[in-house]
Amino acid sequence: MFKPNRSNGRPPSSSNQNTSARISKILRRVLDSVLLTVLAAVVVYAAFLAVKVNRGYSQTQDAPDRLVRLQIVDGSGESGMTRRVRQLLKDRSDEELAVVVVEAKGFDQHKVPHSFMIAREEDRSSAESLARRLGLDPEEVTYRVLDNNRFNVTATLVVGSDGLPEMIAEES
Repeated sequence: MFKPNRSNGRPPSSSNQNTSARISKILRRVLDSVLLTVLAAVVVYAAFLAVKVNRGYSQTQDAPDRLVRLQIVDGSGESGMTRRVRQLLKDRSDEELAVVVVEAKGFDQHKVPHSFMIAREEDRSSAESLARRLGLDPEEVTYRVLDNNRFNVTATLVVGSDGLPEMIAEES
């Protein structure tokens, strides 16, 4: 009925309670230190990102007055013509007129004798300005809607076997 008292009449020792309380305090301090360290690292990282974004990514740049999304159709039959036209366009871009080549392809049917520009928007001013820069007659820029304009082309440059006047001027 009665269980024998193994403590020999002494009250239970409080050293077990003191030890677990000390361990609990130590673990709490370690956990607090780890949390403070993590919080400090997050704050430093957030400050680093804020500085980087403000210095590098969010600086404003002047947008060009006109942007031409150009499709190049090579009807010259000459290899490397599209590459040379791209380089010429890169050299001619500035704050007033920027040119982005969105598509370049060859003309499958026959050689085209003369280079010309086709405006794909009713407002032909951007295409005419580009034609002028390339040495083409801006009065000869025609307007024709491009069916299935998935690249949002604003002008098409058809390069003929005569090349571009600006390319001929650079070569001589």
